[in-house]
Amino acid sequence: MGNKNESVIGHIKNAFVYTYAGLKSAWKNELAFRGEVVVLIIMTPLGLWLGRSAVERALLIASILLILITELLNSALEAVVDRIGPQRHELSKRAKDMGSAAAFISMVTAAVVWALIAYERFLGLALLSNRQNPLIVMDKVIIKSTVVTLGKPTCQPEQSSF
Repeated sequence: MGNKNESVIGHIKNAFVYTYAGLKSAWKNELAFRGEVVVLIIMTPLGLWLGRSAVERALLIASILLILITELLNSALEAVVDRIGPQRHELSKRAKDMGSAAAFISMVTAAVVWALIAYERFLGLALLSNRQNPLIVMDKVIIKSTVVTLGKPTCQPEQSSF
């Protein structure tokens, strides 16, 4: 770690080795991480199908990856706290609770992203088919008024009394 004589290639190689070790350790020791990887494997193809644009697809997949990231950080935090000692301490409890809260918030974030995009895809179209979208109606009004003003006016503009 931090070897001054290490080359860039050597540094990248070591980063991959440590990353693999961390992922392997999380898979071996963390039930929640394994479950979230399964969710990622199932949800990625669904997200590619559900999203209609590259941005929507990126949001859907990134929101699931965010869960994995926070789970890894939470697990690392718990390992460090457990390394300090088995005795109960208020600061240890607070640190573990905050890590758990971060993991939960990432799950809520993913659920909101997925719900909004699914709503837009399935219910948004149904709502628009039952009534006119105000933005589309406004666009048509602007286009019609532009056509009228570019053509021959049917009436003279009112004269100002000023």
